[in-house]
Formats: sequence, C-alpha cells, structure tokens
Amino acid sequence: MTGKMGDTGAISEELSKAEIENTRIVWNLTISKTVIGSNVIYGKKMFENGNLSKQSFKFELREKRTGKVLQTAVTDKDGYFFFDPLEYTLNDLANGDGTYDTSREFVYVVKEVVSASADKKGLDSKSNIRYDLSEREVTIVVTNKGCGLLDVSIKGGLSITFKNTLNRKGVKTGNNGFGNELYILFGASASLIAAL
Repeated sequence: MTGKMGDTGAISEELSKAEIENTRIVWNLTISKTVIGSNVIYGKKMFENGNLSKQSFKFELREKRTGKVLQTAVTDKDGYFFFDPLEYTLNDLANGDGTYDTSREFVYVVKEVVSASADKKGLDSKSNIRYDLSEREVTIVVTNKGCGLLDVSIKGGLSITFKNTLNRKGVKTGNNGFGNELYILFGASASLIAAL
C-alpha cells in the first residue's frame, strides 16, 4: 500500500520508492474594506444664557492637511453633535511602492459653522450670540494588525467642547474704564439711588 493521509502513511515492503503528493490549499483573501466600528468623533456645545432645545448649532469635520470638509453635524436638544464613523482601508496605510505602514496618524479639525452675519470676534448682532471661534484637533491612529484587521484609536482621548453665549438685554460686556468686567444694568429711579 502506498499513500499518505495527513502526517501518517505506509509504504509496502515491495516498493523501493514512494511518491507522496500533498495538496496545497491557497487562501486568496481580498480585503475590500476594513471599517472602524466604534470610534465616532463627537462633541458638546455649551450655550450660556441660551436654550439648546430651541437653538441648534452646526459643526464641520475637516481634514487638517487639505482643509477639505468631510462631514457636517448639528447639535441635538442636549447640545451634543456626532459625526458619522470614519472608514479606513488597508490602502490608507499604503506607501505607493507596494509597502504599507504599520501605523499612521490622521489629523482632523472640528470647527463651528459661524453665522454669516457674525463679526471677526464671533458676535452676531442679529441673534445677539457670541460664537466660539476656536478649533479642536482630533488625531486618529490606524494600525495594521495583520490579516486585514485595522485597529483604530483616538490619540490623547476625545474632549471637544465649544461655548457660545447669548447676550441678554441689559447685560453689557467690555471695558467701561474699570477693566474687562461684567455690568448688569437694573432699572431704578433716581429717588431710589439717592436714598442709597
């Protein structure tokens, strides 16, 4: 008997030579897309003197290197905004010469979309809202774990908060000769002031 099954086999005594043929199975894996599942970029809007359930704010997610707007998001009634999950493939780690980086960082910028009627300091005279003009950077690290698996994490954690202020009537801010302080003007008669 001549044959091989797995790692065992038998050769008859009548044969001086045995030919064993193994079958090699080749797995052809095509990686079309490896998607991050849980890492979603999100943030929180604080609205001093205002009501977030009645006023929504819009935000942009931009690619830092190119400035390209990737997504926009609007605050919910509690002031939170969420961007859709970003998708990455193995090609995002490619070098163009057939090789791939083990890990690569992708940097994004989150910025509020400010009203067109706001001035350079962020004050919108129509709505009386002072917008937060700051930007927040978010760095996502994509790591090739092999076998088509990508690990995605947010470098340094995620803490994005913006604060807008609704200027109420009777509240003035600025330098009135006494430094940058907040002055609240109350209606009072001259006789009351004189009595004090």
